[in-house]
Amino acid sequence: MSSGIKYLEGVYPKLIPLFDAVGPLQPPVRHAMPLSEAVVNIVTGQMLSNIAAAAIVKRVRSAGQECGAHELFAIPEADLRRCGLSRRKIRSIKEFGVVFEDDPNRFAAWPELPYEDLRLEVRKHWGLSDWTAEMLAIFHFGHDDVFPSADGTIKRAVGLIECHLDPDFDPDFARPHRTTLARALWASIDRGFWNELSKPDQV
Repeated sequence: MSSGIKYLEGVYPKLIPLFDAVGPLQPPVRHAMPLSEAVVNIVTGQMLSNIAAAAIVKRVRSAGQECGAHELFAIPEADLRRCGLSRRKIRSIKEFGVVFEDDPNRFAAWPELPYEDLRLEVRKHWGLSDWTAEMLAIFHFGHDDVFPSADGTIKRAVGLIECHLDPDFDPDFARPHRTTLARALWASIDRGFWNELSKPDQV
């Protein structure tokens, strides 16, 4: 059992069935994926299911190889449209690409920034939001204490917790392990933990 889950079980005893169901979770780790690629992947996946996002990211990578783009943000707009990206997402990717190409060194500090500083830096770019910063922090920079409260799946899981397990649930009690809590909540949805609890009572 990770130290994060053990801590959460002490803070949220009513959620122990959820933690048992999702099983062990690996601690946050920093990934070697280049930042420019990570940003494109995150923008591509915003407001999509994991399956849909993975399919579009795969098409984007294939398009990049086919056209010989040196970076994913350099893929022609028409090709990105054919991959399934909206005009807004394409604009976000392209505008980030312009800034990144002009001064890539300005992003060198991002992996080391405290979350609040990272959030402020990310929001300087058109179309990049707190959610973008949260996904970077959690999945690419290995932050331990980030809780994406506006994420659709997280909001759904919190609502289910309040309805079925703990009406007084407060994610801030998970500090300094809010990332582990978020990953457990995502897993609870992905792995169908709520399917039985959400069924209407049988007469």
